[in-house]
Amino acid sequence: VGSRDKHARGSRPSSSASDLQRRCLDGILRRVRSVGEPPPELTEREAFGALLAAKGLYCLEPQNLATYDVNKLRVAKGDVHPKRAIGLLPSKEAAYIRRHDLFIEKPAAAVLALEAGDSLPQPYWDAVLSADSSKRRQFLLLLLRLNILGPHLQIKQVVGVFFVKKKDGHIRMVVDCRRTNRCHQPPPKTKLGGALGLRELDLSGLSDMCGGLSAEALEERGPGAGESDVRDAFYQFAVPELGSWFCIDETFLAGELNVDRAWDDSVGAAVPVGPSTRVALGFDAMCMGWSWALHFCQSSVSDAASECPGGPGQLLVDKCVAPKISRGVSVQSVYVDNFTTIGCQRSDVFRSGRAFAAACDARGLNTHADTPYARSLETVGIVIDMRDRVVRHKSLRLWRFVLGTRYMLKMAAIHYEWLGVWLGHACCVAALAPGILSVCEATYKLAT
Repeated sequence: VGSRDKHARGSRPSSSASDLQRRCLDGILRRVRSVGEPPPELTEREAFGALLAAKGLYCLEPQNLATYDVNKLRVAKGDVHPKRAIGLLPSKEAAYIRRHDLFIEKPAAAVLALEAGDSLPQPYWDAVLSADSSKRRQFLLLLLRLNILGPHLQIKQVVGVFFVKKKDGHIRMVVDCRRTNRCHQPPPKTKLGGALGLRELDLSGLSDMCGGLSAEALEERGPGAGESDVRDAFYQFAVPELGSWFCIDETFLAGELNVDRAWDDSVGAAVPVGPSTRVALGFDAMCMGWSWALHFCQSSVSDAASECPGGPGQLLVDKCVAPKISRGVSVQSVYVDNFTTIGCQRSDVFRSGRAFAAACDARGLNTHADTPYARSLETVGIVIDMRDRVVRHKSLRLWRFVLGTRYMLKMAAIHYEWLGVWLGHACCVAALAPGILSVCEATYKLAT
């Protein structure tokens, strides 16, 4: 890509090149041309800044912050109804919650040592809610009415709340669970279906399955992909068994909250309380920010996707052999709350999309079909182009990386943390072509 300006508009390879070399170089030129021209407004300096903006992925500090505005808060719309996670999860993951004391929580002695060592960070709160106690109270009562918060008799750990911007203009609520995460064991390895899985798809045989279709018919009902998502997915799962680990750092009288029951960890259930009983408000809905939330969400949505035609065997998983696309049976991938289906004809894509929606509906999960069918689909940061039968990165991502790298190479010196962030982007770009990761060998040694 970085050589596009020099070579992309050039002639075909020299006649002295072998047939194999010509095919390889033609393939490279075709892929470089598919990236398109760099955005005219994107400078090398701006591209480098955009790369460093992803530092939050490494240091776990809040990034892309938004201030609280209830009118922009997506989860406040009232169409998210938390359901008990135990009934939404596969049996293995449900067992983790039933025996959270064994599988999720660290031993009591280890938690006490963390608290005694004064190493737990202070919860981060949105500036508006932190400064205005009236707005904060209204916000907490709103979440209580939505069953996102619930009354608890114990406080095991405290959390903060902040917001980040979404592309559609709304804001997303994130819970600062750093204290809780340190008191919990790490979750099992999560089996995602992202770029590492999509790169293994064999799309070459789709042309034979569509033989005889005109160009117009191919565009209308040929090979394509569809996408759906589970709206506010984390907050659709209720885990009151662990709510005391996600409490607001204050207590209330049950009467002023108009509640007559509160969760009691000692009995593992909600118990009656009187108006004068002091209770805490804890997140009963699964928090975006909790280290286990991604694993549980991925497991539940993958379980729903396994009900598509072809069953679990058609589910794409990173670093595993990709299933085959055949007539009548598409391939599905799940990336946390995002569902993608890829088929050799429009009817197959529609069929899988409907099956996924029905499976989620049976579980009580609220979904939305963002793109029921398209010949070219952008999803999880990449493009599934069924016209050219390729999976590639979005052009903007590649140009940011190329121009940012050019700027970095012109610097007299570079901080090692910046190099580490750049290396993370390099690994992301190389996800669709792992062979080029070898060029990072020296950089990796220096950055680590």
